[in-house]
This record gives sequence, structure tokens and C-alpha cells, in this order.
Amino acid sequence: MAILPVREPGTRLEMDVQADARGRATWAQRVTWQGEALCDILVDEGQTPAATLYLYAAPPEMLRRRPLRCDFHVHTTYSDGRNSPAEMVLRGRELGLDALAITDHNQYVGSQEAIEVAERLGLGLLCFAGEEVSAPDWHLLAIDARAPIEQAPAGYAGLRAAIDRVHSLGGRAYLAHPYWTTSRRHHLPPADYERLLTEGGLDGIELLGDVAWEDNLRSLARWSELGVEGGYPILGNSDTHGAAHTFGGFWTLVWAEAQTREAILRAIDERCSVACGLWVLEPPGQPARPRLQAFGPFDLVDLAIFLDRHYFPLHDALCREEAELGRRALAGEALPEATMAEVAARLAALQTECWAPAPE
Repeated sequence: MAILPVREPGTRLEMDVQADARGRATWAQRVTWQGEALCDILVDEGQTPAATLYLYAAPPEMLRRRPLRCDFHVHTTYSDGRNSPAEMVLRGRELGLDALAITDHNQYVGSQEAIEVAERLGLGLLCFAGEEVSAPDWHLLAIDARAPIEQAPAGYAGLRAAIDRVHSLGGRAYLAHPYWTTSRRHHLPPADYERLLTEGGLDGIELLGDVAWEDNLRSLARWSELGVEGGYPILGNSDTHGAAHTFGGFWTLVWAEAQTREAILRAIDERCSVACGLWVLEPPGQPARPRLQAFGPFDLVDLAIFLDRHYFPLHDALCREEAELGRRALAGEALPEATMAEVAARLAALQTECWAPAPE
């Protein structure tokens, strides 16, 4: 076998490995690099590899974290969406989401309905309480608050009051689409955004979402000026208004210590998230296809790219199985009690296989 760390050109680690009676080969490897490495299996020295495995070496503190796809900006028929909370919950799981918040305009009840549906069906999709507090010149995502947020008046004072209200109810206040252009003007006055960045109080900023591509670029450019360390936690959200709208096109990839509301929000607070989007791009000389765009700290973006290629296709296939079982159960079909648990066990096994601790 030969291991070639991608970040260390010229480094090549070789070893002879013998398979056991079951055809399994194991070895202890001292990891001296970070990032992706190619592991070539060579049957005969000097020949083309019979197969290539893909490894990723992350810092030890990342071992206790798991990557979770989250979308904290989803609309339903409780406001201006086209599908019910139950339909959006099942579609979200089908798209590979691990966490979801229904955020209807000044409506809290849809998110409560989503929580109930996901729990009743036994889905591995964690749903948050949420709403999009909406004023004529700003929108604020209230996530995991204990109660509805009173609709605040327009203007900067109203936005500050809404943020304080979210915090008083134990929630997180994430600013939605800061450079959204509507009616030929920025919805949120740029002067108010700058003041908010200076005075603080936000728990995060939605960098990517369902706005014009130029508006997403402005959002990314302004955040990059703040610097990774000096800026705010970041999110990508679909802001979808239907199951076939932008759902699955934008998401937040969070590395959390557990799939719980507390752990996910804490990970975002700790800046352990990246904002992701999927666009159909056609670089010169290459075919047009959906391509991942991820923004955030370099090491997290690097890991997100690796996971998008090698982990999430396996994860998403199991999520689709779970969503289909959920649809059947919601339609009244009596499924064997262990059916959903079996898919959950396979998801857990996938994580265990993918996150192996280095030998002492």
C-alpha cells in the first residue's frame, strides 16, 4: 500500500499489508499530516493501483464531532409556502438534512407541527422551533425560542427589540439575507446592517440563500472583510417556499458533538460551521453539473469538500430510505416496529466506520 497526503507533495508512505482469512487488511499508521490522503492498493509493485481508498486526517478535537446538514429557513402553508410542515419534513429528510427549522413569517405554530411529525414518525431529522420575524425593512430568523416572537416595528430599533426578545426566550437570532434586493432596493438598509455589525448582538448571519446571486456575493464579500475570527457564525439556508423550490440548494454544514438542539447551536456559536450552496456551473472546458460551493474557515471547507464526495452520498441514500418509510407511515401503512430503527442503526454504523480514532 502507498499513502500520498494531498497537502504534502513528494511524501509517500509505503507498507506491506497481508489480508486475513476474511479478506480484511488492517494496519496501524502514524498520521503526520492533515487533510486528504490517497491510499493506493498495489497488487504488484510498480503497477497501476488495483484500487484507491480516500482518507482524511483531521485534528483530534474533530473526532468527537459529526457533520450535520442543517437548514434553518424553510416556509410552509402557515405563511407563503406551498407545502405543509409534514411535507417539508419528509422532503428535507429525503434531501439528506439532519436538522431543520420551519420559519414561517411571524408564525411559530408550523415549526411546532414539524417537531411533532418528525418525532411521531421516528425520523432521524431533528426539528427546531422557529419563525422568520418579518418587518418591512428587515427579516430575522428566531431559532429554538421557547415561544413566539412578537412582531416588531420597522427600523433599526425594531430589529434590536426583536433580537432582545429572541434572546429573552432562549433562542438564537440569525440575520436573514442581509443584501437581499427587492423593489430595486436593498431590503435591509446597508447603514443598519453596518451598525448591527458594529454594535453586535447577532448570533449568526445567513450568508447564502434564495436571493439573487449578486446579493449572495455581496454578503460573502462583506463577511470576508470581517475575517474568520472577527466575524460572526455563518449559515447557508434555502429560504425555500416549496418542496421543489430551493430546498436542498443551500444548507449549513455543522460539526456538532451530538445531534441535539443544544449541541448544534453551540457548534454554530463556536464557528464550527460552513455555508454551503449547490449551483449548476460550467467552467471552461468542463460539462455543466451541480457543484458544491462552501464558505468558511479553510480547514472546514476542505473537510466539507471531502465529505461531499465520499461520505454524504452514502448518508443521503439512507436518508432517502428513511423518508420513504416516513411517507408510508404518514399515509397510514402499518410498518414493522423495527423498520425505521434498522435504517437508523445503519446510519449510526456508517458514522462509526467513517470516524475511526487513530491508534494510541
